[in-house]
Amino acid sequence: GVIHADSRQGEGSVFTVELSFPRPAAGDGADFWVHRGISRILVADDEEQVCLDIREMMEDTGVQVAYATGGPAAVDEAERAVARGEEFHVILLDWKLPDMDGIKAAREIRRRFGSEVPILLISAYDWSEIEAEAKDAGITGFISKPLFKSTLFYGLKPYLDPDQAGGPQKREAKP
Repeated sequence: GVIHADSRQGEGSVFTVELSFPRPAAGDGADFWVHRGISRILVADDEEQVCLDIREMMEDTGVQVAYATGGPAAVDEAERAVARGEEFHVILLDWKLPDMDGIKAAREIRRRFGSEVPILLISAYDWSEIEAEAKDAGITGFISKPLFKSTLFYGLKPYLDPDQAGGPQKREAKP
């Protein structure tokens, strides 16, 4: 990019910054979720405001966000969704959930419902010490907090994009 400064003593200064950004590839914006068959996400975080923020952040994407504030509640929410025939397409679990941490919750969800749905551990902490245990429990990947739409987008993309090596195939969204 270019930074330009124009300054005159006694009058002030004007700074101009010009930056070039590449355009996102087709399907990388609002269509990202639709093209990958993602219409329902479960978020579990002990801070309800985090869950509500994610729900609000996803409003313009067409993705429904359900949430739970604890590990057992997340497992119960997943079970209710399966019983209704409305399985979640992505599950985000905070590592430090009360009563049952995100790793234990993932293990229980995997035990009950299999390994098709991507489960990502979200945390503000360094997960290097628990990475092996998390993978063994069925965690698909990790996303750092704080979560923004771009963080979620780029954090999920490798696990949802059929063009990525090892990525799941496109799923059809159920109404």
